[in-house]
Amino acid sequence: MLEALGLEVAGPATLRLEQCLRFPWRGGLHPWLDAVVETADAIVAIESKRYEPFRSGKRAGFSSAYLRPVWGTDMERFLAQRDLLMSAGGLYASLDAVQLVKHALGLATQARKRRKRAILVYLHAEPEARPDGRPITAEKIVSHRHERDRFAAAVADDYVAFHVTDYRRLIMNLAASADPAVRLHAERVLERFAPL
Repeated sequence: MLEALGLEVAGPATLRLEQCLRFPWRGGLHPWLDAVVETADAIVAIESKRYEPFRSGKRAGFSSAYLRPVWGTDMERFLAQRDLLMSAGGLYASLDAVQLVKHALGLATQARKRRKRAILVYLHAEPEARPDGRPITAEKIVSHRHERDRFAAAVADDYVAFHVTDYRRLIMNLAASADPAVRLHAERVLERFAPL
């Protein structure tokens, strides 16, 4: 699975779904990731999106707790995004950058405790239509890609490596697996969720 995401990490791996990655303090809300994979040398946190980038709605912000000097100097780029998001609204229309920064900070906290590398994967779909059948325009999909890539460039080379991929690429990689069970799984996912 991690290879299908384009990641190189040492195995074996443990997978946990809906995992909380706590900040370095008690109380308050801590980020929940869709999946967390822990290997011998890394913690890989996966945030998965299907329709969310193409819905309108308000975005959450940051409380003053996020300004605490507990994140380390190797998180400067994520912290710069935090500061930009706190000072200027409307930087991202489809990408929930606030959530991604919070996830990265929780991941950094936990990976440091375990002395492992930290990788945050943003895995997303590009559906042609919403569940109710309303189309998702190509412009919205392209806009989301641009925002995703802009965010990835802004946080590149921090302690938390930010990795972007989409479901189409993931399923293509799984379908090319040497393992027949993995190929069958990819085929069934496509049958159920296509187009991705």
